[in-house]
Amino acid sequence: MKKGVLSTIIATIGLFFVYWYHRNTAIQISSSSEMTMQQAEIMMSDISIFESIYSIIPISLGILGLLIGAISLKEKSKIGLLGIILSISIIILFFLPVWKYMITM
Repeated sequence: MKKGVLSTIIATIGLFFVYWYHRNTAIQISSSSEMTMQQAEIMMSDISIFESIYSIIPISLGILGLLIGAISLKEKSKIGLLGIILSISIIILFFLPVWKYMITM
């Protein structure tokens, strides 16, 4: 398997883990009906981001996809650029609180 394709596959798996992490966070917060949005924000700010292995996996996959994508881009593979873009989006989306928008829907 070429490194560009491998980078894209790793980044896609990482995007799945980011979605899964934010979805589980939204479900945990919305399951307690007596909590207001401000209380949920305070609760989430008190919880460390890296408390479980499930939150470290997307960051690791994002960095791995970024490195493999850079290697494949150096070898003149154009699909490596897609892997780099997806990996950067994993890292950015992980630290954005997307779960707030999932609750309001």
